[in-house]
Amino acid sequence: MAAQGAFAGLAAAMLVAAGDPFPSALRAWWFVTLVGSANLAHVRRWLGQAHGLDQEEVRKRMRLVHALHALLVATSVILLAPRGLGGILWSGWTLLLYLRALAPYRMTPARTLGWREGGLSVLGLLLLWRALL
Repeated sequence: MAAQGAFAGLAAAMLVAAGDPFPSALRAWWFVTLVGSANLAHVRRWLGQAHGLDQEEVRKRMRLVHALHALLVATSVILLAPRGLGGILWSGWTLLLYLRALAPYRMTPARTLGWREGGLSVLGLLLLWRALL
C-alpha cells in the first residue's frame, strides 16, 4: 500500500506542477491511493484463497478488504458525489468494486485475473479522472 501512495504522490505532484491547487492534488492522491490499495487487498485475498491459506488468514485479509472498500465508498460519496455526474458515476463504481470484492471465491486462472483486474483499474482511473475534473 505504501507503493500505491508513492505512485499516487507522483500523480499529485504532476497536478501541482501543472498549476492545480494543493487541495485538488491531495484529493487525487487520496483516491488513487485508496482505490489501488482496496484493489490490491482484494487480489491478495483472492490469491490467498487460491493458494489454500488457512481460513484465519483469509478472514484477516477480508477484513482489510472491507475496511478499505468501505472507506473508499464513504469518502467518494462525501467528497465526489456532490460534484455532479462524474462524482456520482465514480461513487457508483466504487460501490460496484466493493460488491465485486464480496463475491465468493471461485477458481480463476492467474492470467484471467490479471487482465480482468488491469482492465477494471484502467476503467476506474478514467472514471476517477472524470470525477476529479
